[in-house]
Amino acid sequence: MLVSGFIMEKIAFKRILSMAGTIVGTAVLYVFGTIWFVILMKCDVAYALSECVVPFLIGDFAKIVLAELVGQELRKRLKAAHLIG
Repeated sequence: MLVSGFIMEKIAFKRILSMAGTIVGTAVLYVFGTIWFVILMKCDVAYALSECVVPFLIGDFAKIVLAELVGQELRKRLKAAHLIG
């Protein structure tokens, strides 16, 4: 999730942009994972997407939303406690 962290750092943790950064980071992981699956299994891209991406889209999106909500609240509390700047 190097991509997500880089994007979030640059946009100062704004909620919508932070979610977009996480989605982009997840998409990068999907791309590399799908490419690897196609090479390893010697299958076409459509099959790889149907097996390795599509079944996980809803769950991954739900986790992104949850992580954003928890992360924003945690960041707020850490700032209030003067543990982060």
